[in-house]
Amino acid sequence: MKLLLREFEGYKGSIVYGGNPINKYKQQRLRESIGYVPQDHFLFSTTIAENIAFTNPKIDREKIYEAASLAQIHEDIKGFAEGYETVVGERGVSLSGGQKQRISIARALIMEPELLILDDSLSAVDAKTEEAILESLKQMRTGRRQS
Repeated sequence: MKLLLREFEGYKGSIVYGGNPINKYKQQRLRESIGYVPQDHFLFSTTIAENIAFTNPKIDREKIYEAASLAQIHEDIKGFAEGYETVVGERGVSLSGGQKQRISIARALIMEPELLILDDSLSAVDAKTEEAILESLKQMRTGRRQS
């Protein structure tokens, strides 16, 4: 992943994305087109809404809700006393592992990336939730390719 996202340069061989060598892309454009949710997710000590909207702080609130719904975390968030304004604490200390993963997935979805990579980012959710997330992503991504 670090090579694909061009975090490291000077390797032997080539990596091709979209039919072009990745070194032909501007680094920012390449990173904007790839939504990567690592196994070791990172949340900031801020609100849930700000964590989801991290890549686009001015995004419409409805888009935040939509991404959270696709990631199957919207209902959990609504159950918190302060909802989307709940401050999660350093690295999301106030959330369960599955909640952190789903917020990280919502953050990647906000980007509307061409390529979405989930690196074992469903390991802390139950099988039913995992299936619901994958089905949501499948429907979203399939509809995107058709338009």
